[in-house]
Formats: sequence, C-alpha cells, structure tokens
Amino acid sequence: MDEQNRQLQILQIQDDSSEDSIDLKGYISSLARRWWVIAIIFILSLAMAFLYIRNTKKIYEAKATVKIPSSSSGGGLASILGGILPVGTSNDVATEIETLKGKDIAEKVIKNLQYDKKPENAKLDHRMILTKFQSRIRVMKNGQTTLVEIKAIGNSPLEAKDMANSVADEYLKKSKEAAQDTWQNLISQMGAKLDESKNELEKSRQLLHEYEAKEGISTAFSPLLLGGGISGTASQMAGSQFMIQDVPQAVAALKSSIIQMEIRLESLRKRLPEANPEIIDLTTQINQTKQSLKEEENKAIVKYNKLFGLSTLAAKTLFNQQMLAQVVTKHEELKAQYIMQSKSAEIIERAVEPMFPSKPRRAMILMVGAVMGILMGGCLAFVLQYFDDSIRTPDDIRKKTEFPVIGRIPILKAKNQANSWSPLLIYRDHNNSNKESWQGRLYRESYIALRTESLQLLTAKNDESELSNGKAILITSPDMKEGKSLVSLNLAISLAEANMKTLIVDVDPRHSLQKMLPAVSPNAGLADYLTENASFQNIINQTQISNLSIVISQTRDSGYDLSEFLLSKNMSAFMQIARENYDFIIFDSMPITLSSESISIGSMVDFIILVTRSSRTKGASLTKALQIMNNNSMNAIGIVITCLKTEKKYKKYYKQIAVSH
Repeated sequence: MDEQNRQLQILQIQDDSSEDSIDLKGYISSLARRWWVIAIIFILSLAMAFLYIRNTKKIYEAKATVKIPSSSSGGGLASILGGILPVGTSNDVATEIETLKGKDIAEKVIKNLQYDKKPENAKLDHRMILTKFQSRIRVMKNGQTTLVEIKAIGNSPLEAKDMANSVADEYLKKSKEAAQDTWQNLISQMGAKLDESKNELEKSRQLLHEYEAKEGISTAFSPLLLGGGISGTASQMAGSQFMIQDVPQAVAALKSSIIQMEIRLESLRKRLPEANPEIIDLTTQINQTKQSLKEEENKAIVKYNKLFGLSTLAAKTLFNQQMLAQVVTKHEELKAQYIMQSKSAEIIERAVEPMFPSKPRRAMILMVGAVMGILMGGCLAFVLQYFDDSIRTPDDIRKKTEFPVIGRIPILKAKNQANSWSPLLIYRDHNNSNKESWQGRLYRESYIALRTESLQLLTAKNDESELSNGKAILITSPDMKEGKSLVSLNLAISLAEANMKTLIVDVDPRHSLQKMLPAVSPNAGLADYLTENASFQNIINQTQISNLSIVISQTRDSGYDLSEFLLSKNMSAFMQIARENYDFIIFDSMPITLSSESISIGSMVDFIILVTRSSRTKGASLTKALQIMNNNSMNAIGIVITCLKTEKKYKKYYKQIAVSH
C-alpha cells in the first residue's frame, strides 16, 4: 500500500510541474521551444541591417561654431539706436540664423567651392542646385548663448568640412561689411545733422544781429549767447539760473530726440515699406515730439522776455547754440562707440574632417535590427504557437478527451551503455556499477508509476478473481515515432520486475523491437505460428530479465504478410495459450491511424493504451485515433504522454525516492 501511495505522489508532482509550466511559463516555454524561429529571424534582420549599411551611401557631417556679437554699450546714442545697429542682444540670433541660411551666402559658397561643377550637379538647374545646397546646411542656436552651430552634410569628410567653414567665412565677411556700412551710415547721418545745426545757429545769429542793428538795440545778450551769464543783480542771476540752464537744455533734448528718431526712420525706410506699422508709429511719435518742442520753445521765449527782455530771435539763437553743443557731443559719442563696438561675428571653432560617417549610423541600425529581429521572431513564435495543434502537456490531452492520463514519461537523454541494452530501457544491469543520474531515476520511477496506475485501473474494471487470467493489452499510438515500442518494453520490464509473468508480442514488422533488446536471435516469429510452421514454444524467446519473454512478428526470410493472419483461428489459439501461461500479454502494434493490424489486435485484447509524444503528436491525430477506437468498440483505459520536460527543482525529491526504492 505504501508503494502505491508513493507512486501516486510521483504522478501528482509530475502533474503540478506540467501545470506550472502551462500557467506561469507558457509564453516563455513557447519561445524556448521555437528558439530556432527567433534565431532565424534575428539573423535575417541583422543581415538586412548589414546590407542596408553596405549599400547606403555614406554621408559625413562637419560642424563650425560662430559667435554672434552683442552690444556692449550701457547707454548713449548706440543704445537708443540699437534696433538699427549691426549688433544687438541674443534675441537677434534668430535673425542671424536666417542670414546664415540665406540665398546670398549659399550662392557665394557654391561659387567658391564650385559646387555646381560637381558631376552629380552638372545637369541640374541653378535653382535646384541652390535648394540642394541649402538643404545640406543646418544652422541652430547653441542653448541660451550667442553661439551658432553650422552643420554641413557632404559626400566626403573633406567636402563636409569645406562647406561648413566656407559658410562661416562668408558669414563673417557679410557681418563685417554690414557692420561697417551701418555704422558709417549712422555717423554720416549724424554728421549731416551736425552741419544742419551749425547752419541753423549761424542763420539765427545773423538774423539777431541784423534786427539789433536795425532797431538800434544794444547787444546786451552777447555774453549769454557766447556761453556767459546775464548782467544784473546777484538775486536776479540766482533766480534765473534754472531758467537759463535748464530751459534751453530741455528744448535741445527734444530736438536731439527728434534727430535720433529721424535717423532711425530713415534706416527703417531702406528695408521696410511705408505702410509698415513700425514706420507709421515712429512717424507719429516724431510729429508728436515736434509739437511738444514747439510748445516748449514758446514757453521758454515768454519766460525769457519777462525776466530779461530777451527777444524771440535771441531765444532761438540760444536754443540753436545749445542744440549744436548736444549734437557735437552725440556725434563724438557715436564715433567713439563705433570704434569700441564695431565688432563682427567671429569663428569660435572651425570645422574639421569627421572620422566617421553620420549616416548610416551603424551602431544604431544594428541595434534596431537586433531588437526588431527579436521582436519579430518572438511574434512569429507566438503565431506559430497559436496555430500549433501539438500535444505538449497532460492538460492538453484533458482538453481534448475524457480519457485519463495514466503515464507521464519525462524526456531522457541517455548515453550508450557498454552492454547491448538500449539506454532508454529501465532494466538495470546489476553487473554495471555506473551511477544513475537523477533524470534516469525519475525516468524509471515514471514507468513504475505507469505500472501502478494501469494495475489500479484494471482492478477497478475487473474483479480480482478475473485478474488471475492473463490480460492482453495493446499499446499503440496516433502516429509514428511517438514512443509506443519503448513504452511497451518498459511497461513489460516493470511488470516482470514486479514478479508478474509477462509476454511482449511484436506485431510491428516494420519497426521490430529486436534492435532495443540484447542478442535475441529467434528462429521463428508470430507469422510462423499463424501459418502453422512453428509451435507456440518455438516462437517464445526468453530474455535476460526474469519473467519477461518476447515474440517477434516474423523473421526476415519468412516472406509472410502478418496482417493477413491476425483474424485467423490460429491467432485466437495463440491468445488462448498466452493467457493461460502469462499474467500479461503486451502487444506492440503499428500506429492505429496508419494500419489495420492495430484494429485487428484491438478487437482481441482486453485493454488499449494510447501513447502520445509531447510537442510531436497533433491534436487532430489524437482525435482521429480515439474516433477509430470508439468506432471499433475498443476498450481504451488511458493515455501515456512521453518526452515531457521536467524542471530541476524536483531533483532532490526524485533522488530521495530513487534511493528509498
């Protein structure tokens, strides 16, 4: 009873192993089973990546860095006119980037490098060449700085370097020329305003002298006009100090503001239309300032007349004199700032020949190819898994049939033994001292578990008194190479080791059991008995294993077709004699879906065991085999699945069982 419980425990553990594999590791197992699919797709993907890299034209990228100058002035006329000066803050970098990408620089570089003379551009229109060149130049700002990166793409390292450096050089020339032209224009305009102020002052003085001479008025205000003070009491001078110094300067300040706005307006009109909002706003501002200037001048004249009797002509002369002084100051200031700020762009880093192509990016392409290969291979493996109808675990069998799984045989990769026995047979040669692996012990225990399960089913279906007669069992399979012959032999060996007299009958002449047994050289086979050319005793061959005998199907030179005699009366006689002399008669037959021998024998035996192989037997084949047995009223007791994968976590457990056994 203890032996029986132990074998049932083995069956339960093996079932748990299979279910864990399905529930927790089904996807991983499907990938592992089809590793070759993933490997092939992976290799093909990498091969395509290599071909793409090899056949794609190499492109090189070189980079030059230039600095956009910014205004260093903290104030003054340059600060006021900053919007039209050739320098500015970092906000102007966007404008300079557009200049770098512009048509003027591109055309000069094309001419300098003779880009239009290259063979690939010989047949292209000039506009197409220009567009092509501009598409190969990329200009971008470097962070929040005034540094600009010029990246050029060429067909060779030298071409890329020359393009980037040539664009930078042309931009420097253009920037320097623009700076000089703009500054010279501003200084020239300020000089013109200076001359205009001198003329106005001289004209106002001339009018004043003529008026005084005509009216006979003393030139009492000459010291004031020349920059001196007014004659009078100390209190008068103290009271008028603000008026003399401040009022003319206020008027001059408004005139100076008008001059600056007019200079700016003139510069804007060179690049913007009259309808531009900026020009309209500036024109309005100038007119408003002129109106304010006129009002300030009138107020000043009234006050001067009241305090000093200063005439209108004298006041205007005073205003013009103060204005001239300010214009002279602004003119000198602008020239000084030109010297200090007349800075064009500068090259921070010149481009060098790149060592490696920028495209194709080998590392990136190979990495993408590898990842795509793994993903596509995995997807294909899952698709194959979805459409695969193979039986892999006992759970797959339970989903397709109500027949119990009575045997779960693990896969065993055994080395050839020194003796003539097949390494896949559970017979242990006591003369062989070689240690058995834990997989081998598990393999042996699985067949003992099959024996236990089979005997339990036989006991459940028959009275114990009926078991005294020999029981005939047919072992077959849905297709070929599913392990039925190995199951037949090992089940027979297991029964013989349990002191049950067992006869195994080979009725598969195409794949004889002789090759797995030690030197068995019978003189006659079942075909000879059925044709009455040999007696029952003559076809029985004893094996090295106690209680185990074998009958082969036929000898090589018998020349009989065994299938023609399986339904004969002699076959019935053979069955009767075998039942009387043996406890179990096990028939190893052809696959039931491929031959009629299995159907013929199946009608004579007591029970049938169907053998399937994990990852090989198809669900459709299993269904067909069960349908054939049902149609022919065969008594199937269960299904055996072979070549199951078992995890190593059961290693210690099976070792302990093997030792106790």
